Amino acid sequence: LAALVAERATAQGTLEASEQERTRLEALQRQDNASARAVQAAEAAAVRDRWLVQSASDRIALGWGQALAERHDLPTLLEALTAQTREIVRIDVPAGEPLPDPTRPARLVTLADEARSGSAEWLGWAPTTDPRLQGRGVLYLTADNRLGLTVDSAVDAWLPVSGEPLSGVQAPRSAVLRYAAHYWVYVQTAPTVFERIALTTLHPMPDGWLVPSGLTADARVVTKGAQVLLSEELKAQVRLGD
Repeated sequence: LAALVAERATAQGTLEASEQERTRLEALQRQDNASARAVQAAEAAAVRDRWLVQSASDRIALGWGQALAERHDLPTLLEALTAQTREIVRIDVPAGEPLPDPTRPARLVTLADEARSGSAEWLGWAPTTDPRLQGRGVLYLTADNRLGLTVDSAVDAWLPVSGEPLSGVQAPRSAVLRYAAHYWVYVQTAPTVFERIALTTLHPMPDGWLVPSGLTADARVVTKGAQVLLSEELKAQVRLGD
């Protein structure tokens, strides 16, 4: 992207110079101080340079999407991307799944630290298709890089879609654990008894997770020390196995 933007900027500067030269020669020709051949050569150079600008713009659009190619602040954005203070994130929606609402942000979670999340604004449709998923690719732009994303970082994304509103119980983020490819919470069922409950569906919220089913509003959910309970449970299973 940086190379294409630089190429387009160079081509744009060359185009401006060639158009000024054409204008100058046309003025001289009207004064009989320039030949028709010189004017035609200047016009051909301006046409060539205009196509070079268009070619660079087209390659930005084909590689990164039309919305990015048409951004007026692209050079400034590129500086932030190069410094990794902002990131472009590609999300691939599997085939058959509803497409996201462009007016609402996505919520991102890194695989390295699922306890933290960040948001990203809609940037545009990706111009290519992932050959494995065959779904629709979407590009989002982060306002900062609080998640510490780098090139090829993998993320999970929750995308807003149009439809009926959801209802459920909001669980604090600190209460939700990930273990064995599933999400869990611990619920207190007696003064010294805690039960691990599997959460089959989660929806991200700014301060936690919306749990449509599996939890009730009066459930006593462990919000501090849930990881300790999981460790003790696993230790007990190992001792029983021995």
